Amino acid sequence: MSVTLFSFLMTVLAGNVVMFLLFLCCRSSRVVGTVGLNPLLICAGMCMLRVCIPVEFGFAKEVTIPSIYNPVYDFLTREVSGKGITVIHIAICIWIAVGLILLCRLLVTYYRYRQTLSQLPGMATMQVLGITRRIMSTADQRRIRMVAIAPDDIPKTVGVINPLILLPLRGYANKELELILLHEYTHIRNKDILIKWVVEILSIAFWWFPALYLFKYGLGSILEVRCDLMVMKGQKESS
Repeated sequence: MSVTLFSFLMTVLAGNVVMFLLFLCCRSSRVVGTVGLNPLLICAGMCMLRVCIPVEFGFAKEVTIPSIYNPVYDFLTREVSGKGITVIHIAICIWIAVGLILLCRLLVTYYRYRQTLSQLPGMATMQVLGITRRIMSTADQRRIRMVAIAPDDIPKTVGVINPLILLPLRGYANKELELILLHEYTHIRNKDILIKWVVEILSIAFWWFPALYLFKYGLGSILEVRCDLMVMKGQKESS
């Protein structure tokens, strides 16, 4: 097994096609209802794993497209100086530089966001504590913190190791609050925040990969629908 320019380019081409098809499948309620969300997520994960490891297997049969590949190969291997520096060397440097800039921006933005959240008041009311005792394990009750946010905002969860459930500061009926907390707690149990972080890091590492942005755009909807279905299933089983 080896990584060649041909295997890398073909992997990127195939990866874009597969990711675009997966995005279309995720947008179709009929496909999602028939196939399910988990198989689509697994396919997307395998696709990105293949892009990250673009090795050329010995048993694979090459399908060459000389009219497309040869001009691309000639352009990427063209020397731009007398010291053996080619276009592909410059492209790799730009790839790494832009990736590092995007990663630093993400980490700084997230750090500032967590600092802002740490200053917000907790929301450990008797109503919240009573519901969390029913739906969460003892260990999760200790590590998951409820934070009050603006009343016109929407509930959300942030953080992987020490999750924060952000609850709009307003009055809730018990059943309404239970469904909201169940929804956010299901995100935590499903490791949805971790999945989003992995895709975010991949979108930074492969910032030039067009189809990945489509999948990243649709990922939030996929995870939300999966979470809603799991909560509804749990409610039906408990009733």
